[in-house]
Amino acid sequence: MKCIVLGFSLALLWGWRKTPSPVHPGGPAVVALADHSVGSSGVPDSSFLKVYGVDSLDEEGTLIIPSEDGNLYLGGSRSDELLLMKLDPDGGLLWERSFDITTLREVITDLRLDSEDFLIGCGYGRAPNQEVFQGFAFRYDPRNDALLWLQLFPVGNRLFSILEPTPGGDFLLAGDRQTAVLPDILDDAFWLELDRNSGNPTANVASLYTFGSREAFYATVQRGNDLFVAGRYTEGNFSSRVRAALSRFDLQGNEQWSRLFHVPLAGVANLQARALLLENDALIVAADGNDDDIDVNATELFLHKFDLDGNLLWSRKLDLTAFANETVLEIVSLPDGFLLFGENLIAPQDFFLLKTDKDGHPLWAKSYGTPGVEFGRLFSQSQLLRMGDFLYFTGRSDGYSTNNDIVLFKTDLEGRIADDCVEVRDETVLEVMHTAAVDTVALTPAPYPDVLTPFAPGSRLVFLWEQTQCAIPQAELCGNGCDDDLDGLFDAFDPDCACTPELACGPFANLCPEACEYEPRPEPFDLEEVWRRVDVSAGDVMPVVGDVDGDCFPDVVMVNLDAFTLDSRLAVYDGRTGTLKAVGPTTLYNFAIPALGDVDGDGMAELFAMQGGGNSRLTRFDWVAGNLVETWESSSLVQAYTTDPGLTFAPGLADFNQDGRPEVYIGNQIFDSETGLELANGGSNNQGITAVGTFIQLTSVVVAADVLAPPECLPCRGLELIAGNQVYAVQINSYTNPALNYMEVVREAQGRQDGTTAVADFDLDGDLDGIVTTVDATGSSVEVYVWDLQTDQLLGAPYLSIPGALSSRSSQPAVGDVDGDGRPEIVLSTAAGLHVLEDYQDGGGAMWGVSGTTLRATRSFASSPWRQVPALFDLEGDGALEIFFHERLGFHVFDGDLNPRSSRFVPGAALETSPVIVDLDLDGSTEVVLSASQDLVVLRSANRPFLRARPIWNQLAYQPLSIEDDGTVPARRQPILLPEGGRFNHFLAQEYLFNDDGTPHLPVPDATVSVPGVVCDSGSFVLTVEVCNLGVDTLRRQVPLSIYRGSPITSAAPVVLTDTLPQDVAPDSCLL
Repeated sequence: MKCIVLGFSLALLWGWRKTPSPVHPGGPAVVALADHSVGSSGVPDSSFLKVYGVDSLDEEGTLIIPSEDGNLYLGGSRSDELLLMKLDPDGGLLWERSFDITTLREVITDLRLDSEDFLIGCGYGRAPNQEVFQGFAFRYDPRNDALLWLQLFPVGNRLFSILEPTPGGDFLLAGDRQTAVLPDILDDAFWLELDRNSGNPTANVASLYTFGSREAFYATVQRGNDLFVAGRYTEGNFSSRVRAALSRFDLQGNEQWSRLFHVPLAGVANLQARALLLENDALIVAADGNDDDIDVNATELFLHKFDLDGNLLWSRKLDLTAFANETVLEIVSLPDGFLLFGENLIAPQDFFLLKTDKDGHPLWAKSYGTPGVEFGRLFSQSQLLRMGDFLYFTGRSDGYSTNNDIVLFKTDLEGRIADDCVEVRDETVLEVMHTAAVDTVALTPAPYPDVLTPFAPGSRLVFLWEQTQCAIPQAELCGNGCDDDLDGLFDAFDPDCACTPELACGPFANLCPEACEYEPRPEPFDLEEVWRRVDVSAGDVMPVVGDVDGDCFPDVVMVNLDAFTLDSRLAVYDGRTGTLKAVGPTTLYNFAIPALGDVDGDGMAELFAMQGGGNSRLTRFDWVAGNLVETWESSSLVQAYTTDPGLTFAPGLADFNQDGRPEVYIGNQIFDSETGLELANGGSNNQGITAVGTFIQLTSVVVAADVLAPPECLPCRGLELIAGNQVYAVQINSYTNPALNYMEVVREAQGRQDGTTAVADFDLDGDLDGIVTTVDATGSSVEVYVWDLQTDQLLGAPYLSIPGALSSRSSQPAVGDVDGDGRPEIVLSTAAGLHVLEDYQDGGGAMWGVSGTTLRATRSFASSPWRQVPALFDLEGDGALEIFFHERLGFHVFDGDLNPRSSRFVPGAALETSPVIVDLDLDGSTEVVLSASQDLVVLRSANRPFLRARPIWNQLAYQPLSIEDDGTVPARRQPILLPEGGRFNHFLAQEYLFNDDGTPHLPVPDATVSVPGVVCDSGSFVLTVEVCNLGVDTLRRQVPLSIYRGSPITSAAPVVLTDTLPQDVAPDSCLL
């Protein structure tokens, strides 16, 4: 028997590279807010100073309270109007509304949530630099912007506090009423009860209270059937007899006891109690004034503790040595002490926080300055708020504009905040020995005499500019949808979240590099068919792809026309096999293009499409028990401001107000994704269509993106809607009352018209531009123009006219870097063919738009492909996007110069369609979904893998950052323009999965071959071959296994036999 030496080789059809296993000790840094981590600088995470205002007006913040939904309400004034604002915990503006109540400047002194979560508040109007006041009280529904009632008091009344003593009962007001102004001001304190439903006074409580000449009730607290109030009472008419006061009443306004402190009435002092806190079975009273003189410009702070019977338990005199005129504005309780908030009334006019222990002994004090002068508001409640482990305090400053602006500070419980944008100083605070005395007095009651006037001023939606003067970033909290560390990178896009899969069906970005990854190289490739549906009666519309039934595998969704009934309905196909899963119950518009996204967080994408048959309503479908079920029809029709019956609107999904509840937009209308209620409507303005004369582009394409921001555009928060040469500012303030929402055109490129739209940073100046395809004014030729959405200016020449573009028709533009030079080009189709327009720099910069200098490449086709939309995808990860295009006679992949990479004969659709580039079966190999005339076809590379694409393409106006892999709509999108460059600066382009260093994520198998046994028998032999996969991806069946005569490594050994693997080999397993 002759022995034969055999060489073995397992030849993969792609290359691979070995990289060291990455080390990620401990995973990502996660910081809970409750821990308020403090860095080496001693500054807490999440602290900030925010400024709100408009340069031409005076604004002031006077109080801040928690809202019913975990946010904040801030009350203040705007010029001479009352101002109410809603903020998120990070100080982001949610809405602002103003009320013009009196002819004076409004000051809000108290604001609370009642038992029905309506806001109750009070205050007064004040004439500048005069002792002329007019009080008001109100009840307001903030969710529906409904002023339930407002009562206007006669001149001479001030209101300081409002209470709801019994849930569901009437309200009690505390304040003072002037009885004389000249030669001396005289006033009495009062309690007044208002009916909760009408605001009218009741007969139950309506009493004035006098002791001498000047009495006022400032701060109030309630315990059961007892009311406690702090303020000031004056004996006789002497400024030396002004004393801090504390009284106890029952709910009917009957006085139980009253105390004056802490200097006997026979002494000389001017003292006022301004803040009151109920602490267990004791009352903590914060006061200020001069306890040995009447000089109101030489004051100090006082802290007193009383039991509930009015007995003084202790008294502290506190002196901030750097200040001469301290006043206290608010007091809150901390776990280990009390915190006073106040200001110095003369230079240096700064805010301060002063902390004591539970016995009132001082622990520390800090002052807070701005570039200007800070002001608090005497007599207002809740100017300091403790919320969890953070403090908020508000006021005004003249240091940021030509007028006063609202300032909002957020610190930790130790008062720490960034010192790079606000002057924070540690102050010396001394406890001064003093003698405290208490006088027991009695007030004289009298009927409250005034008649109130119901008034309905109405509210006005206003806009302020939010400036972040400083914000200390916290560690990135992976998966919460926020840029916590303020580096411009959200969640999975942030290297801090590397290797942190937060999506159940696989993350989009920042995957962990594997030990064995494929290194792509530009090589020829062929296309092969994966599956085909031949029963699609109308394959003339674009499909979308996403997980509809929650199995974590993508489904293909498109409108299918029944050849017998001529009804068009949604059809859902299994992305892996093409099996029909379900057909929708509702007749849709024949050429409707759907959108999909998981808007309710149930793990299954909901579907949205426009109906037909004369009922052009937007409709939502949900997956329920294996079927598509209609959930709602929109409250109003999709409005087409043209007469073309063939016009279709492709919906899109976005969270305009970034609250986690997505909206559906279609044309220039916005609907609630949960109920179908129309929330906002742009009227007869742009809808993303081309309409000149009798010609109308058949599909409306608009884009939701964050392109503008205050102060350049005060109403622009969250996302805007871009339609041709117009930008809409959108504010969704209510999901039940659309009248509260806002949608107006805020930018317009003059001299241009509506058209199909894309957005990208075309001139690389750091902001987004609008790219629009349309027709000229005569409707005879295609025009493309690019405009700066921030300035309304066109980039370059007024327009580019495509030569030979007959019928003046064009597709939606795709935008991306197709030549790998880092600058985006524009790709579109017209009746003359497929065109690539040069990038801004290579196209001549300021001369961009001139025919001949801008047209980079054109390829004509036997068909007229003006309605086919190109799509872009980087096959090799080399930075140059390939162009995928499906025209009437075939599908093609081109490079940036329109040189063919590969083609396949697949008859195309007649209407607006685009190749959909996705990983349908999650095997790491990208597929392309095509609407192919009467068929639905899926292709893939036959001999080399594309980069691994995302598993979703959810709408016609597709931008990868607008949708997550699992179909959820991000509340806060990762900005297209990353801090380090324009990696995502494209439109109608698919993304590949990438590692935390930006390289493509391409795990591959690592095969080894061994021969554990050889049996020779009668001139033949039997080999036992074991193939093991030591890599991180599946070793696919059909991989060839070759036997050579000799070693193919050292010589040109001939092949004896080639066979293929009969089945897949999973990672860390073997096949024998």
